Amino acid sequence: MIDLHQQRTNSHDSYCDCLALEQRQEKKRAKEIQERLRKEESQRKAKKIKSQLGKRNMFFLLMQLAVKVLPLSSKGIILTIMNKFATNEKKLLKKQHEKTARGPEEIKRERKAIVGKKLKQVETGDMVNLHFLKGE
Repeated sequence: MIDLHQQRTNSHDSYCDCLALEQRQEKKRAKEIQERLRKEESQRKAKKIKSQLGKRNMFFLLMQLAVKVLPLSSKGIILTIMNKFATNEKKLLKKQHEKTARGPEEIKRERKAIVGKKLKQVETGDMVNLHFLKGE
């Protein structure tokens, strides 16, 4: 009688151990998949930025070539265009860096602000699709 009870508890313990092992493996697989997706997303973003920079560099090189080929009177105009282009590029790169350099606290604040705005809209009835809740 005791042996039968011991066998049941041993089999139950081994079953629980197997379940725990499966859960750990499933969590590990999920983490691996998330990490792979994050890497792929960052690679796509990097590729997109590289293509944009390639287009901008091509424009800049074309303008430099135009400065070398065109007469003196039009060189001033092209140089001003190039300077304007360079300052715009610096501003654009700075904005891109600011977008990507956000910390987790900043993201949380933005989410809270968005949720707060939505709640305020719901309370005041500003959202068009929620007017039926007020009986309008």
